[in-house]
Amino acid sequence: MKKKICVILVDRANYGRLKPVMQILKSDERFNLQLICTGTTLLEKYGKVVNLIEKDGFEISSKVYMEYSGSVSETMSMGIGTGIILLTNEINRLNPDVVLIIGDRYEALSAAIASAYNNKIIAHVQGGEVSGSIDESARHAITKFSHIHFPATELARKRIINMGEDPSMVICSGCPSK
Repeated sequence: MKKKICVILVDRANYGRLKPVMQILKSDERFNLQLICTGTTLLEKYGKVVNLIEKDGFEISSKVYMEYSGSVSETMSMGIGTGIILLTNEINRLNPDVVLIIGDRYEALSAAIASAYNNKIIAHVQGGEVSGSIDESARHAITKFSHIHFPATELARKRIINMGEDPSMVICSGCPSK
């Protein structure tokens, strides 16, 4: 039986980083790639990246609109709440075996919360990095919700292990787009 891997994309940069992983998952008969697009991937203002994703040959399983105008603390906080509600519905509908999340954006935090509370295995790419902003807190929260970790550097790997994560589940993979 194929394993269902649900990749959640929230912006152009994350698509660029995860595209090689998605290509591998799509071509490997052991996996069924599911794709949820949310965040700025859906917005015309940011180039409607979802069109590029489809043009690149990926089938979109779900589009989740959770952005509020402004991209300020208040609207991002509102987006987290909306994202948790809407992503919960889609994760339940798709019923993936693993949810793959990258980075530290608030939309990814929504995905992590929705996935964790629906007892899904979460794989997190590029955890353990430090930025000194609210994104760092979101990234570390996503790490703690996650089960499998793919940090980009050995230093990030050590940070994740220092957070109490099982070292055998922390695989230093580098940036997937390189």
